[in-house]
Amino acid sequence: MEKAAGRLAFCCGTRTIAKTLQIRGLLQSATMHDTEEEAVADRL
Repeated sequence: MEKAAGRLAFCCGTRTIAKTLQIRGLLQSATMHDTEEEAVADRL
């Protein structure tokens, strides 16, 4: 993803999912959003 200048944006997850992603270190290279629209807008 980084080589292609891409990033992951997760959306519509629960607090448990967000915490799990954070603990696993996945939010260091991704973002978490409440809605799909927010996730897409953040990537543009």
